[in-house]
Amino acid sequence: MNTTKTFELNSKSYKVIEPTINIESAAKKIYMTEYNKALKNDSVPRDRLDDKLKELGLLSQEDYDKMDKLRNEIDELIRPLKTGGIKLKEMKERAEKAQLLRLQLYGLISYRTKYDDLTAESVAEDAKFNFLVYSCLFDAEGKKVFNTYQDWENCTDSELLEKAASSMVEILYPDRGNFFSTLPENEFLVKYGFYNKDLTPVDAPKPEEFKPFLDENDNPVVVTAETVAT
Repeated sequence: MNTTKTFELNSKSYKVIEPTINIESAAKKIYMTEYNKALKNDSVPRDRLDDKLKELGLLSQEDYDKMDKLRNEIDELIRPLKTGGIKLKEMKERAEKAQLLRLQLYGLISYRTKYDDLTAESVAEDAKFNFLVYSCLFDAEGKKVFNTYQDWENCTDSELLEKAASSMVEILYPDRGNFFSTLPENEFLVKYGFYNKDLTPVDAPKPEEFKPFLDENDNPVVVTAETVAT
């Protein structure tokens, strides 16, 4: 069953449909065209991005060594998840330490990822995605919103483009928001009741309820709009 996402904007209804085989085929051709064009315009292949970043001094070999070290430490910490045989308390401590190290790792990875725009794949993927959104965006009557791709490119309604793109992301990557919950250490912490499904500790202290400040006679000080105005 094909997925369809709908949204409202300025009293109008829109829908984004799942790309058909024909649309996917056309999008792949656009990808290859834009990829080859990007290479001619000095974009680098993604598998050479690391070399380019080192050449530009944006990342050093030490940064890559640190990423490898963090990956190895995380793998070692969560290894007992496959073998078992250790105390549950120790595994909890290992899982929580793995969480912290993974945050450090993703910090370095995200710094690297922001330069992905330098790659030919990134340019081609953007072109392919835009074509998919253009091809799959319809109004409530089932009519395409844009007659030509040129109309899509010339559109100045940023809110419409943003909502359409967000809908397409939900169709193409339905599990995108569940990434962290599927990490081995987080699955363990939730499964054994240490964490809630939203990855907050079960025993985390609840925020204290705010209480009014008191005057000299220990009476609550109530601030109203009139009080502020004077």
